[in-house]
Amino acid sequence: MPGLKHVLIADDERYFRQLARRILEEDSGHYQVREASDGREAITQTRLWHPDLVILDLAMPGCSGLEVIRGIRADWPACKILVCSVHAEPHYRTAALECGAQAFLSKKHLASQLLSVVQAMLGPETPHSRAEAIS
Repeated sequence: MPGLKHVLIADDERYFRQLARRILEEDSGHYQVREASDGREAITQTRLWHPDLVILDLAMPGCSGLEVIRGIRADWPACKILVCSVHAEPHYRTAALECGAQAFLSKKHLASQLLSVVQAMLGPETPHSRAEAIS
């Protein structure tokens, strides 16, 4: 399918992985989705599958979300990273963006904003595209 984007959802909480998967898969088949339940698995899946986007929790077993971001940046720099976390305080956002994530979304807004954020991240690049923290 032309334009099919590969998305890895990395979160230790099954509920959030399933919710994010359902949101993306309901968007007319634009996304092929895989899941990882811990940080090490997220890095391994990224190395093997080379997704266009990783949706990543910060607090996971195996290694932290920040370590995962660094690992992805080292192995697959073209991959875009959206951090989606319950830890929405400014210092978490800043740390994630400084490590190489392109965007940050609070889990409390997952259901209402995930699809639009993913579409913006995976859409055509514009001169004004930049990392963003979303409440």
